[in-house]
Amino acid sequence: MPLPVVLRNILTGLNVAEYVEGGAAQAAPAEALKMAAVVLITLPMLLVYPWIQRYFTKGVLLGSVKE
Repeated sequence: MPLPVVLRNILTGLNVAEYVEGGAAQAAPAEALKMAAVVLITLPMLLVYPWIQRYFTKGVLLGSVKE
């Protein structure tokens, strides 16, 4: 499943135990598990973006130049 679908399922409370190991779902509050999932899913995007930012800015500048 794609990450946005997994995040939606976790945040809406559908099968939280499916994504967490054994007793962790009972030991931690549900809100803490939800916020941890949000951080873990957004972390890769935040780490990769600085390296590919130059390609975004080049594309925006190239697309905005009219001759």
